[in-house]
Amino acid sequence: MLTTTHYNLNIVEGTDLVNPLTQLNPNFEAIDTAMYNNEMAALTLATELKSGTVHAITRTVTGAPLFRFVATSDFTAGDTFTLDGAQVTALTTDGAALTTGSYRIGMVVLAAVTGSVMTLFVSSGTVATAADSERLGGELPAYYATAADLATTAQTASAAGTLASNAIPKGAVRNIVYTNTLPDDPVSTTLYLIPEA
Repeated sequence: MLTTTHYNLNIVEGTDLVNPLTQLNPNFEAIDTAMYNNEMAALTLATELKSGTVHAITRTVTGAPLFRFVATSDFTAGDTFTLDGAQVTALTTDGAALTTGSYRIGMVVLAAVTGSVMTLFVSSGTVATAADSERLGGELPAYYATAADLATTAQTASAAGTLASNAIPKGAVRNIVYTNTLPDDPVSTTLYLIPEA
């Protein structure tokens, strides 16, 4: 009887008498062991769900020491972790506690677990937000008017219109010149106010 090169599996030859219990079953046991070892050595998937301040991570292969998950929430300092239902301590690769923003929703997080310590391969500081993700039309939010600015402008225009309408006698026409005094682009507009006859 011959054996395979790498796993020493039994190979039956034409003249061999075959007993499945002693010649084939060991093959299945060796294959099963090799497949299990490969599974444990591979990067497996996990899911992460946050409830309150607890991030519950569930591996697709229970017991796999190396896995990754897509974050479904931002991490905040003080949050805790469970792994397959058991409480674990999460640390960064340098052994420090995670800080607020160590990972954000949508990030792929790589993790390794030994006993009850889970090491997360994340930034030990806050993850920066891409500059362009906050821009609209190439400008940061501070460039645009806020709701309060717009409300003040609308209130001023309404008050000016009311004042002008009250000052014009019936049947008369008045021209009012309004100048917007923006530093880069002054604009003059003529308003024609005609009261009802």
